[in-house]
Amino acid sequence: MKIFILKICLACGFSFVIAGVQANICLEHGFREITRKTGNPTTWGTLFSAWGKKNLTSYVVGETGNTVLRVHFPAGTYDPGSMIAQGLPVGGTGFAILFDGSAATCATLTYRLRFSNDFDFVRGGKLPGLAGGVAHTYPRLPRGINGYTARLMWRELGAGEIYAYLRTTPRPTNYYGTSIGRGSFHFSKGEWHTVTESIRLNDPTMADGVMHLTLDGKLVIDQNSLLIRDREDVFSDGFIFESFFGGNDVTWATPKAAFIEFTAFEYRGYAK
Repeated sequence: MKIFILKICLACGFSFVIAGVQANICLEHGFREITRKTGNPTTWGTLFSAWGKKNLTSYVVGETGNTVLRVHFPAGTYDPGSMIAQGLPVGGTGFAILFDGSAATCATLTYRLRFSNDFDFVRGGKLPGLAGGVAHTYPRLPRGINGYTARLMWRELGAGEIYAYLRTTPRPTNYYGTSIGRGSFHFSKGEWHTVTESIRLNDPTMADGVMHLTLDGKLVIDQNSLLIRDREDVFSDGFIFESFFGGNDVTWATPKAAFIEFTAFEYRGYAK
């Protein structure tokens, strides 16, 4: 793990250091920042493939002015595609944001989240993550030649992972994503967590892509040698805000109404 020391000089004439901060994998490899978005992602641009709007509410925290997005999951809901196929109301919400014209080949996404106090993790569910190109999931699965996605996911008892669709994700019979770092960290109920996902795309001719994830400032996933794309025109040009229980059968369903709150989003795109 690469560590750097951040030195902060204050106007009063003394300084202190913060040690153990994970280096930015984009800046440390000579990338320059070309896109930055902060705050409420629903205001960042055109929302694609939006669903579950009625399950998304928000409020503003007075002391900070930050907008908190609350995603609601009615009892008995799971994978939205499966619910729609049965003519049933969906739980959770989702949309994709793409930054037109962005040629980022390295990107970071930071946000805070909190599971409700009585949240039942059941078998798992999806959380926001970076994406590029065709930033959609089933039935338009990204395959590296047209895009990639790298949503986060919670599993039983709050275990976490990156749940990705990459160039190497099996096709065409397997519609499941690739689990990266499953169980390397855990979410807790009722507590605010800060996650930062960082992805450096591979050279299209090499498996040298990198994915990092930090939870509350600690590096919990450090995955190298990834084949994320095989075309130069696939970029890290957006992200997917998606959250729902599932899994595509009733064993993933939430047994009771629940919610997750999200705030303090920051996306940064980098290029050379």
